[in-house]
Amino acid sequence: MFGTKRKEKSYRPTSQPARSRSESYPAAPESGVAPNQILPPQGAVTGRDEPAAEESIAWTPSLRSTASWVVYDLGDTVFQQTMITNYFPVWVVAVMGGADGHISLVNTVTMVLMLGVGPWIGAV
Repeated sequence: MFGTKRKEKSYRPTSQPARSRSESYPAAPESGVAPNQILPPQGAVTGRDEPAAEESIAWTPSLRSTASWVVYDLGDTVFQQTMITNYFPVWVVAVMGGADGHISLVNTVTMVLMLGVGPWIGAV
């Protein structure tokens, strides 16, 4: 990796030589479209009455999938709440040598910041 020269990448296919500007390009295959006719991009609205493919296919999650997500989210919320409210203050006081006042101060400052900044963060 270090001390080796990087090989320059060629973005031209190696089987075809580079064309000069004076060379002519091969004619387009016969497709029934005039050469000067401009076609809309694929998937563009063309004024036709047929529905787009994306509109006709709707996906709805199964009941089992939805229930699994609800149970997972509920369990994760309870776990986080338990850790933050019950064990984190004990860890700060017993292991880190902090005081209960430190936790209260940090929680107060955090809530004031969220009260002031939260609406703008939610709007983004």
